[in-house]
Amino acid sequence: MLSGLGTAKARKALAGLHQVSLVELVGPGRYRAHDMLRLFAIERISTEESGDTRTAAVRAVITWYLASAANADRLFDVKHPEILGIAGPGMEFSDATAAMDWLHAERTNLVACVHQAAEWSLHDLAWRLAATLFEYFYRTKMWSDWIGTHTTGLASARTERDRHGVATMLSRLGVAHRERYEHELAEDCFREALSTWEELKYAVGVAWVAGRYAQACRERGRLDEAAVLCLRGLHVAEQTADRQEQGVIHNNLSGIYRDAGHLDEALEHSTRALTAFTEVGYHRGMAWARTNAANIHRDAGRLDIALELYQQAYNQRVDLGDQYGQALTLSDMGYAQCLAGAVETGVATMRTALDLFPEDDPITRRLRARLTEFTDTIG
Repeated sequence: MLSGLGTAKARKALAGLHQVSLVELVGPGRYRAHDMLRLFAIERISTEESGDTRTAAVRAVITWYLASAANADRLFDVKHPEILGIAGPGMEFSDATAAMDWLHAERTNLVACVHQAAEWSLHDLAWRLAATLFEYFYRTKMWSDWIGTHTTGLASARTERDRHGVATMLSRLGVAHRERYEHELAEDCFREALSTWEELKYAVGVAWVAGRYAQACRERGRLDEAAVLCLRGLHVAEQTADRQEQGVIHNNLSGIYRDAGHLDEALEHSTRALTAFTEVGYHRGMAWARTNAANIHRDAGRLDIALELYQQAYNQRVDLGDQYGQALTLSDMGYAQCLAGAVETGVATMRTALDLFPEDDPITRRLRARLTEFTDTIG
């Protein structure tokens, strides 16, 4: 890219360097220079190239990573508030699996690019790259990288005084803190993001944050406040005809009504969510809605229906390669199996779920409590 050789000539040059042991082959098409050679290169470029040239080179590399990450992100079946200002050539991917494989392989470099962009005062790139990685981190739950890149991205957006960037980063950082059950931090982010999106009159952002902020309120037991936020977001999503976001908010309302003990209303919203997700082909949302519906039927004592829905949701998440989603569904499925009297099966299912969750995931606390409860009954 920086050499201007083109892909074919660059590969030939790298192969030549590999033959004389100046670079190490670490994977198909992937090379790494020895630390001493890297230090030598840094020394030479520091003395032979101007500051402007070095900055332009760093910008070019990070821009390529940003464009490539954006291409990967577009293949995931989900929409988020738009990240403005992404342009330029990058890697192209045949499907979502190839995109995810590339993100896994390049994660270390992508994270380093966010922080390097900020260090080189390329703040426009820092926040955009961090924001583009949101869906990847949401799916993989790489907490340190997620929160670290988004904190850096937020600081860069504030430095740039880019209010769209600030609201974007606050929205995504709020989700990370909520997923970690760091609710006060999450609410601070959501509150400022919602206010900023409203001031910018950006309806997509308002609806998106309102639904996620509602989830944080629900988890803190403030169900009335959560419902008001959901209805606020739903009104905006209906005005903009955003069926995916309508589905997300109906799914959130389903959980709120279930927590309040209003199971009929909960099931109605879960059904609306599934309908909306099906219309737009949002498969992860469909699995989510089915899991939600299964939880409602479980609470109502309709365990046969619940177990069938859990199985459907689990199968869908396997097809999607959604390991975290599989863990969520299995944890609830195993609990329902125990309630249905199949305790040994249920305990085995919950143990499988525990193996799939990241080790430090907050949800594992509830899962371990359920395992303890039912393991005692089978010795």
